[in-house]
Amino acid sequence: MALQALRADPSHLDKIASLFDAYRGFYGQPSNLTQSRDFIAERIARD
Repeated sequence: MALQALRADPSHLDKIASLFDAYRGFYGQPSNLTQSRDFIAERIARD
């Protein structure tokens, strides 16, 4: 199975934010999808 990596762009924001929020939950942080989305959006904008 081949793995394809791509650079995230704003069209991916909602999916990445949801995944990041789940990652935070795995490590005991409370769910906050708005905060997760803002965090990811800021990082995508920097790139």
